[in-house]
Amino acid sequence: MIKKQMIRLPEDFLPDHIIILRQIRFPNYTNAVIIPQYFEYKYGVDGKKVIGILIELRYAIECNAKDSLPILNVDQIKRILKTNKQK
Repeated sequence: MIKKQMIRLPEDFLPDHIIILRQIRFPNYTNAVIIPQYFEYKYGVDGKKVIGILIELRYAIECNAKDSLPILNVDQIKRILKTNKQK
């Protein structure tokens, strides 16, 4: 792992926490999204582990289907319905 990626920021975060926070803030990020492998080999980021830490620290939340509806756009809802064989 790159040494500079191990230097903690003033908030006690590692740079990988910030990288993942930036990634999950996009509206198209869902539980089905797989964090790209380059995060691991370029930044040394274990995406699932970091997301777990961010949820535990309440910097991120995991929404259930009902809670996430207002966040989703029409195309995303259509895709979910189609995937689950709904009209």
